[in-house]
Amino acid sequence: MKKLLPAMVVLLATAGLVSVTAQPAQAATGFCTVPWSGCETGAVPAGDGVIWINITVPAGGLCSWRVRDTNNRAIVKTRTTHQWAERITGVYSWYRLELTNCTPGSTGTIT
Repeated sequence: MKKLLPAMVVLLATAGLVSVTAQPAQAATGFCTVPWSGCETGAVPAGDGVIWINITVPAGGLCSWRVRDTNNRAIVKTRTTHQWAERITGVYSWYRLELTNCTPGSTGTIT
């Protein structure tokens, strides 16, 4: 029994590390839905110097959003709007879409 205990501790510790390292890959999605007032997407790379964003807001609602460069934390674009789709060019890094002060049910996509 004394030999099994250290082996079990190592096994459990390793299992815990595997689950922790698996989560960031799952979180890196370019989509979010606003539950209360805001949300943010995972970071996505700019492909060929272009990213696309799409904001959908329930009827009569508003949403403030910004696109952030996740490497240097700079804000690339910001706006408050009802619905919005835009192509942003001249980008080369990883970007996240951040929605704030939005009507619940609003969604944001960045690709």
